[in-house]
Amino acid sequence: MTGQRTGRLVIVERGSSDARGNARWRCRCDCGAETVVRGHHLRTGNSKSCGCFKVNRARPVRRN
Repeated sequence: MTGQRTGRLVIVERGSSDARGNARWRCRCDCGAETVVRGHHLRTGNSKSCGCFKVNRARPVRRN
């Protein structure tokens, strides 16, 4: 999966497995932040960014 893109994340390398043996991957977001994501979340599309996308969407729209 290294080098693949999913949403705003690019998979950098495989990390250690979690307590249940699930693969975790170190990813770099388009905003420059790095995060560790479970492989299942990458495959299903549940993780699209480091969290920056959610923050940007939550900002209120300015009105005059």
